[in-house]
Amino acid sequence: MSIEDKYQSLISYFKEPARRKTFQAWPFKNNEKCNANKMAEAGFIFSGSSRDPDSAQCFFCHKHLDGWESTDDPWDEHLNHSKECSFAKMKNAQSHWTAAEWFELYSQYRRNLIERKYDEQRKKVKELFDKIRSE
Repeated sequence: MSIEDKYQSLISYFKEPARRKTFQAWPFKNNEKCNANKMAEAGFIFSGSSRDPDSAQCFFCHKHLDGWESTDDPWDEHLNHSKECSFAKMKNAQSHWTAAEWFELYSQYRRNLIERKYDEQRKKVKELFDKIRSE
């Protein structure tokens, strides 16, 4: 997968339906507080496995949480564990955002992705440079 493809797939998680699709194996039912819809609404994508079926990660701040209980409120848990997450601070479904709120968070998300990609590439270049210097 190219960097551009990976970037585009990460951008797709800004949309709640894309996040919701990741919760196919989520262990909690729709009538429980910690259901897949509420998890996606609160910014999470499913990151679990058969050994760890209740793991989720915020697409925005990348905070990983597991050990969910059916009565947990995804918004409250998100904000409790990631107080600086701009998405969690919204504490509101994307469908209720104003255009200005949507634009600000989307812009911040894209900046964060670019900065993260830059840091990854910078680290690779430094490692390569250090390897060349030591030879």
